[in-house]
Amino acid sequence: MFYIILSNLLWMLYSLFEGVREANSKHHKNLSKSLIEIKSPLIYNAQRLIVLFVINLHLWSHISYLAIFSTIAMSLMFPYIHNGTYFLIRNKLNPSIFPKKACEDCDVEIEQPSDYLSSKIRTKLFLIGLAIQIIICFIK
Repeated sequence: MFYIILSNLLWMLYSLFEGVREANSKHHKNLSKSLIEIKSPLIYNAQRLIVLFVINLHLWSHISYLAIFSTIAMSLMFPYIHNGTYFLIRNKLNPSIFPKKACEDCDVEIEQPSDYLSSKIRTKLFLIGLAIQIIICFIK
């Protein structure tokens, strides 16, 4: 159970930092209008998959096949934490955008497919992921 909680805390911290980093990156990208265009969604998704894979390997060594379900649950929880942080930070950097902050339903500003989810769907996915993690803790 300790490893499940630790892995979830690491994933949540990673999600928070990703939201902050992506908000700052997008804010400064919009300000600079640089000529270099980088395929950032591909890089971001690759980075997230690598982090999730490393966490999954760590969990696999402690809870075996349940690591797959735990990883799926963490993936479901990611949009809620990441997007909430993203919208909140973007609003802090520029109060004229995302007035509802973490409860924003935006499909224009960001490029990730998971970012097109409404705040209600993100909340439901988070609760499903959390329920899966709690069930895994009781099984293990």
